[in-house]
Amino acid sequence: MSHNKAFVQRSHLVGMHMTPDIQFIRSNEVHKILSLGRTAVDCGIADGVIPPRILIGKRAAGFLKHELEAVIIARAAGRSDEEIKVLVSRLVLSREETLAALTKYLH
Repeated sequence: MSHNKAFVQRSHLVGMHMTPDIQFIRSNEVHKILSLGRTAVDCGIADGVIPPRILIGKRAAGFLKHELEAVIIARAAGRSDEEIKVLVSRLVLSREETLAALTKYLH
């Protein structure tokens, strides 16, 4: 199955936009998923090769599962750090696009 088909199967159509099946992953799980320690994750975020944490409560933060999966797939495909930085930037920008599509759909 191609990556695009897998994305479509795990996504929802909102208006004319595809939105991913959105799930939060807590930091302790991210370390296991990425096989990286906390310092390496923090350095990856600072370097722009791992999407930044999202505050999900007063004292809780997490990551979007589909963003981490995209980075893992890019790494597996042999993408350079520069290419992954572009991917991460696009993923972060798509958060606003997804919100706009959902908001438009709900109104």
